[in-house]
Order: sequence, then structure tokens, then C-alpha cells
Amino acid sequence: MVPSHRAREAALAIGGVVALLLSPTTAACVEYIRDEQPAPSSVEQLHGPITVAFEEPPPRQAVFLALKERLADYPPVLADGRFDVALRTYSLRREREEGVVAARGVPPVSEAWAGGGSLSLESGWAFGHVAVGGELFASEPIVAPSDRPGTLLLKPVQSGYVVFGRAYAKLRYDRQVVTLFRQRYDLPYLNGQDSRMTPNTFEGYSIDGRWPKGRFVAGYVA
Repeated sequence: MVPSHRAREAALAIGGVVALLLSPTTAACVEYIRDEQPAPSSVEQLHGPITVAFEEPPPRQAVFLALKERLADYPPVLADGRFDVALRTYSLRREREEGVVAARGVPPVSEAWAGGGSLSLESGWAFGHVAVGGELFASEPIVAPSDRPGTLLLKPVQSGYVVFGRAYAKLRYDRQVVTLFRQRYDLPYLNGQDSRMTPNTFEGYSIDGRWPKGRFVAGYVA
């Protein structure tokens, strides 16, 4: 029996998590994650792949401090919320050899200049147990010749797009946090591969649990 496309995707995702836990090459793959973060100031701040992958990012300094201070008297769901704006532009020109063009059926030249970015919003904890968040991504053409598609900066016909790359809910009880639906993972074998205008995101369901002397992570990626 030939497995379906979705079944193969699920198997690959599960295999990636198993490889993360068992493979001796994990230490090398986690360098991808470290490259996305500020360099540690000492060796003591270096951790293993599981710890690094599921660490909460440090809070950023608020730009509008007056607004942040004004919200301090509101419930945590508002006072502890986070709103980020990330701007991005990308210009890419790629020329291909004749053999590659013939074999893959791709244009000899792919070229585009795109602009866009993302808007993200995450609430604080409502009643101490529930938080929601999302991130809207956009990429619009600045220069995009119609006969030179294939840069992966835009949709296939050199047109722009707007998409909710992340839309999730978090449930917290004691030190256990469950995250549901569309989110981003920064695991060695399952990550954003953030090399164009928009990173990869995934529909996933995970739980991150902690005890005084231990921690576990489990999940399923659809």
C-alpha cells in the first residue's frame, strides 16, 4: 500500500521529533538555533538542544514606555500582552544553467524585489491559565518581472500575499503549558527555515511540562 501524502508528512514530522531525542547528531543541528540568538556571554549559558528549542524568548524593551506603564493597572491579559512589528525587504536574482532549466522546467532567470514583514500579537495570561496569539505575514512586489518567477519571495505568479502564519492558544496549569494550532517550531529538524520573506509555520499540538528536577516535551505536528 502506498501511504498518502498527509500520512508521509505526519511520519516525517514524528520521525524528526524522534531523531531530535535519539540522534547523536542533534548537538550539531542545534547550532542552527543558536545562530538565531544572541551569543552567550559564558560557557555556563550553553544548554542542550531540547532546552534551547523550547526556551521562551527574552522580553523586548517596549518602544512606547508611556503606553506600557499606562496598561500596568489593567488585568494581566492586557498589561502583559506583546505586540511586535517586523519589517523586511528582500531582493533576489538567480540565474540557472541550461541543463537545470531543461530538467526542472524552471525559468532561466528568477528575479524579484519584495517588501513586507509581519505583525504579531500575544495576550497575557487570562485568569492565569489562558493566552492567545497570532502573527500576520505579508509580502508585496516592489519589482517583479512576470517572466522571471521562482524566487519564492512571492506567490507563483509574482503577486503578493497576506497570511496568518501563526494563530494559537496556550493553556497553562501549574508549570505545564499546552500550545494548540498554528505555530512556529525552532527544533533542529523542524524549524522556520527563515530564508525568504516568511518562515515556515506548522499546525501542531504540544505540551511542555516541568518539575523541580525534570522536564518533558511531547507533541504532534500535522
